[in-house]
Amino acid sequence: MSEIYSVSLDRLLKEESSVKQSYREYLEESTNAVKSNERKSKLILLMTTLGIWALALIAFMLTNRGVDQNAYGLAVMWAVLPVTFFAASCIIALRGWFGKFMYLAAPVFGIMYALSGNAAYFSAGEMAFRNVTWPDLTRLPIGLLISAEGLAAGKLISIRRSKANEKQKEEET
Repeated sequence: MSEIYSVSLDRLLKEESSVKQSYREYLEESTNAVKSNERKSKLILLMTTLGIWALALIAFMLTNRGVDQNAYGLAVMWAVLPVTFFAASCIIALRGWFGKFMYLAAPVFGIMYALSGNAAYFSAGEMAFRNVTWPDLTRLPIGLLISAEGLAAGKLISIRRSKANEKQKEEET
């Protein structure tokens, strides 16, 4: 057999240990690849959310006319940012990222929402009159609520998926 398959006798006789070792190496490499992909996914979500938030604010700053600014500010505050924060929160909960710290997404996104309201509505006045306006913290609960709903939706989807997987496994056995 050694000659036919061009395999040393040592390998044929000690195959079990090398198989175990190669299987362990395979599992370790697979685990590292999964962890690396998860880190990349988290970074992509973070950068996308922050990018949308920053681009929305920058685009608002670049609109010059008051009517455009008001319409744009309303679109950003009541459509773009809520959808972005809801989706990001939903993904975080769905994938179970950050463990028990995932619930910090709600206050973080709430603060971002409150700050964006300040930038969207008051930045033109601040630039024109050199007047600093503090963030409107009345928007904080709205941002918290949006993110909390996203976390809840993601968690519910995750629970339903795991129950469906369990049910499918039970049916297979």
